[in-house]
Amino acid sequence: MDIEFIPIAFGVRIDDPSIPGETGAALQALPLHISRNVAIDRELSVRATALGFYARLPMTSQQSHRLAVFGKIAVDALGFKSASYVSANRETFSGVAIGNANLAIGLASSTRDGKIRVAVTFGAEGDLAFNMNALQSDARIYAELTANFTEFFYVFVRGAYNVALSTTTDAQTEMQLMSGAGFQF
Repeated sequence: MDIEFIPIAFGVRIDDPSIPGETGAALQALPLHISRNVAIDRELSVRATALGFYARLPMTSQQSHRLAVFGKIAVDALGFKSASYVSANRETFSGVAIGNANLAIGLASSTRDGKIRVAVTFGAEGDLAFNMNALQSDARIYAELTANFTEFFYVFVRGAYNVALSTTTDAQTEMQLMSGAGFQF
């Protein structure tokens, strides 16, 4: 499970019919990320931060045969993170979320009428949190195929290498293949 909720965002939207998803930049207030991944011993992980910044922009001014290269950066800072574990012998982590960063680059295309948009994205994401007893981090590198059929609905397939790090336990790693659908408003 991987849910991201951003209740407040102020920004600029750029209409680029060839790139799936929202294109533009935004300042975000109170971004929330909830995930579950038992393969890396995460029963539930919740990160709530005060501020975030997101930009997803075309990297070329010219489109060649309806192909567009785009870049994405998302940064959240200062908040709270909690992680509960599947292992019975591990104590729940609760601490200060220093930040989260996600950097990606992709190639996108669309049908002539712009109604169907497809993108291939390669990226890396990681966060860092601490409390009085430990440092904790979740990170991943990923490749993702996304298809938008309307402005609000998309489907995706993502392959990722996930890592969970903590100063109190050994690193947990896994290869993951995830697919699903999403809504963006």
